Amino acid sequence: MISAFHPSVLLCSPDNWKDEIFQDDFIQNLLQHLDLIKELKMNIAWCDEILNFLWSELPWREDYYNEDKLTEIFYEIANCNCTFMAPPDNECNTDPYFELSYSNEINQCWIVLIHRLLHEQKEVFVVTGLEIETEIDSIHVFCDCNPQSYENTYFVINHPFEWYKKIDYMKLCPTSLDNWDEFFLLTLKSCYEKEFSSRSLIIKLDDLEFSSGFKRTFKNIGDEKVKQRIIRTITQRLTYTNSEAGFHSGLRDEPIKGKVGERSIRISEGERIHYKKEEGKVLFLKYYSNSKHDIRGK
Repeated sequence: MISAFHPSVLLCSPDNWKDEIFQDDFIQNLLQHLDLIKELKMNIAWCDEILNFLWSELPWREDYYNEDKLTEIFYEIANCNCTFMAPPDNECNTDPYFELSYSNEINQCWIVLIHRLLHEQKEVFVVTGLEIETEIDSIHVFCDCNPQSYENTYFVINHPFEWYKKIDYMKLCPTSLDNWDEFFLLTLKSCYEKEFSSRSLIIKLDDLEFSSGFKRTFKNIGDEKVKQRIIRTITQRLTYTNSEAGFHSGLRDEPIKGKVGERSIRISEGERIHYKKEEGKVLFLKYYSNSKHDIRGK
């Protein structure tokens, strides 16, 4: 996954920049997108054509109040990007076509970048700025510049709050034990924002811990649907009190006989997760599949 900033995220008309309210909204929008992209461990697609144009046309060049802050932000973006250089000359078509009325040159630079991403066959999230007034969900991108035609559909991020709604949280799952907790917690957060945000988090993500056995078992599960069931169940459990989770027909949270403080939640018929609370933390101990002997009640 990679993000692609439409030039409207980084650039605006000189007339709009004179409006202090617009300035504040523009900067806040940019910073919120950057924070979320860093949180989601994504890069920003870039090309030299856009870079060179922006350096010469940045609207805050004469704005002594904002210039230092925005130049620092601009350097930060340039340092967390992936630059796409080839194919160098061709363009593609997008439906719809996002256009900045005051600069045909930057519009062409944008199409060059999208064309390169299309040929790289990347999963792309197109981020739009304040001057692009749209609520569309995606754009269709296509070209036939060589015998092999290319086409794809990219999600459009019109507002920072849409990131977690449109990301496939299963693609954030840890695939190794390195930084496992960081990526697993990120997956839980994304799942919460996408599927359960209508409820408050009763148990905070910062209060979760995972045993080494739980991590190894999860990593070695080959069925993505099973992993998704685990992610959804844990996330859902975080939105219920102990009493509510015990009465919930899906979770069926209950104590395990003979194991002080240890509890069990239901993933599906026959699948369970064991956990316990200690010193203000919730420690997930083990996942039991249908084929494993569940000692709950023994």
